[in-house]
Amino acid sequence: MKYSFKEIKRKIFILAAVIFVVAAGMIYVVKQSKYTAKTDDNSVVLSDEDAGSETDVSEESEVISETIVVHVCGAVNSPGVYELNADDRVADAVKAAGGFATNAAEDYLNLAETLKDGEKITVYTKKEVKKMAEADPGKSSENSGNAGDDTGSLVNINTATVEELMTLPGIGESKAKAIVTYREKNGPFTDVNDLTNISGIKEGVMSKIADSITVN
Repeated sequence: MKYSFKEIKRKIFILAAVIFVVAAGMIYVVKQSKYTAKTDDNSVVLSDEDAGSETDVSEESEVISETIVVHVCGAVNSPGVYELNADDRVADAVKAAGGFATNAAEDYLNLAETLKDGEKITVYTKKEVKKMAEADPGKSSENSGNAGDDTGSLVNINTATVEELMTLPGIGESKAKAIVTYREKNGPFTDVNDLTNISGIKEGVMSKIADSITVN
């Protein structure tokens, strides 16, 4: 069968069109496959990130859940039982209880001491501290040992508070504050006689207190 040139041209055109459509379809399928694979990969990555986030949140929750309960009483504005973080200090407990009352002996506590679960923290008044000092001049803080790591009944001039220093004969409030200021500025005393470096404390005062003080 012979075809005219016109019919051959028409068949070639139809064949070319079919080839184009098939090729376009194949390209579309390939692109869709790549897009789907990319989407799946992104989903996997997102899932891993989410899983990591959930793990981090869980770990943070465990850390936050580490709390203790302490009882703060005495010369604070809001005495009571408080829940605090396990690594909190006495200062945090006092803050939770509304801070020191106006008559509190603030220097009597070791505010830097780490708290313990179930601990009772008593904030004494200045009047109470004075009475305790009169009854036992070398008495250290019951809560923290902050003010009197003494040897026997000796007053440790490196750790004693203003109130405790005032229990020494010849040491008034101004001299007691001068002692605290001196050791904060120059560091711990290495010898009890270093007190004579402080203005107002001379041999006469030292002779009265020498047997009542220590630097250990």
